[in-house]
Amino acid sequence: MTGEDDDAAAAAARLAAIRAGTEALLDAGAFRAKAEARYRDHAAVDERRRRMCTAVAEHVRRDPSHVTRALARVDARLARADDSTRWSDEQWRRLLLNALASPQGLDAVLAVLEDRTEDAARLRQSAPFVGVLSQDERSSLLAELRSDALSETHVALTDAELDIIGADGNDADAQEDAAPRIARSWTLKPIC
Repeated sequence: MTGEDDDAAAAAARLAAIRAGTEALLDAGAFRAKAEARYRDHAAVDERRRRMCTAVAEHVRRDPSHVTRALARVDARLARADDSTRWSDEQWRRLLLNALASPQGLDAVLAVLEDRTEDAARLRQSAPFVGVLSQDERSSLLAELRSDALSETHVALTDAELDIIGADGNDADAQEDAAPRIARSWTLKPIC
């Protein structure tokens, strides 16, 4: 083999590596798209919001003064509300006033934050408990939710996608280990 043959072989090998890398990036992009689609699924959004609000409920249990701050937030929203948001703000106002009046009222607020009913899910979309969770708590919970969304997506991965993350279809631990690595790059919309 001559020097020219060596150079041509090296160039061909580099080109093959570039093609393989490009295909891997495209496959990884498809993997991320599947996971992000799962993350944005309506039922999944409701469940993430419920989990965030469950964390909020723990704070409200420990410190019911959060109810007073939430009521002030609802009153401010009602002052500038249009018809599309008025119903939920009025519902929250009624719930929060009852929570200030009795332990049963507080239990009703906690139920809205934690229950899986459609009515609770609808009210959680406009939960007035902004700022109850610290930034570290929110960030930690959001990272957990991202990882969960990615883990739930693994069942639909192709063999090529599993190759990208370095796992085989029978290696649940390797798939689980890959989830946080890939999920860290996602940007999430705040909830609750």
